[in-house]
Amino acid sequence: NKYWPDKTNSKCILDSETPAKDLSISIYNSIAKCCSEGIHWLSGVECLRASGNTAAPVASNMFFVEWEYMRCVQDCEGDVPCRGVGRAHPWDVMYGTARG
Repeated sequence: NKYWPDKTNSKCILDSETPAKDLSISIYNSIAKCCSEGIHWLSGVECLRASGNTAAPVASNMFFVEWEYMRCVQDCEGDVPCRGVGRAHPWDVMYGTARG
């Protein structure tokens, strides 16, 4: 399967179902790569969901910096410090503890 980024709608499209009309657009071998490189402003899970991938994400329980609010948060569901599963971006450095 090949995927291309629909940057207007912030999702990745399966090329065999809806071929890209713009031949200069990047094509990726996986939906994950399309999301991380083509729709980089969303987290991987957000892009996968927007693209119709319904696989349930699994919490890593790792910590990362949420730069917008300058705080350390955890990839998990529940109360603080949890931020929600899959909220980290591909470029976020992940830590085993809140102290790094």
